[in-house]
Amino acid sequence: MLNKITLSIIISFFIIFHNFSSLNAEINIFKNIEVKSDFPNGINFIVETENNINIKSIAVRYTLGQQKTSIYEYLDKNVNSDNIWNLYLRTNTREKYIPPGTIVNYNFEITDLLNKIYRTQQEIFIYSDARFKWKNISNNMINVSYHGPVQSRAQLVLDTIVETIDRMSPLLGISISEPIRVTMYNNIPEMVVALPPSSDTVRTQLVTQGQAYPDLGVLLILGNSASVVGTSSHEITHILNHRAADSVYRSLPS
Repeated sequence: MLNKITLSIIISFFIIFHNFSSLNAEINIFKNIEVKSDFPNGINFIVETENNINIKSIAVRYTLGQQKTSIYEYLDKNVNSDNIWNLYLRTNTREKYIPPGTIVNYNFEITDLLNKIYRTQQEIFIYSDARFKWKNISNNMINVSYHGPVQSRAQLVLDTIVETIDRMSPLLGISISEPIRVTMYNNIPEMVVALPPSSDTVRTQLVTQGQAYPDLGVLLILGNSASVVGTSSHEITHILNHRAADSVYRSLPS
């Protein structure tokens, strides 16, 4: 009979060997992986595999922002090539809308013809607004993305959010341990395109100064607004209240 030490060594060797084999398989399977933003229309996952690999299916598992539930979707094989796989994740409807700045955590799951499954390491993709070339400033877990010669205004937004967090966090009994990403737009026409799809009337008449998506850890801010300080402070409070409530819920006994 195997003693506990010998059995432990055998189990450890099996785990290490299994992980090593899977890692080699991942390296040999993929020739190229691309994740592209086509905001506001969608996110494009493109995978190119090696020629000698016989694959039954490829799927992507992803989570959005700080959401806990993952989503699982299959890629389609290109009709003109057995080595190109694609998933176009549409985000341009009210039901499927994803705001710019959202963190997408994803990994691929590959099944070969023998039904052997390989999983890649988790990666991070920032779903940014592809219309502009963004610059970033940050303070710990807070990041503000901006474009154009408006760094001082972006810094004002960042400082306001940090000051609000420093003031509110002790009152709510929370700390900021997960990212908060802010996208700052320079004018109303830019901002309108980034908001959830709605009727032309609503888009024309409604001037949105800011929008929070608490479960995603995302803020959209209109940078040229005269009330940008008050808006930034107000919108970040939505995220802080959400995280405080979530913290209380998690601490309740099941």
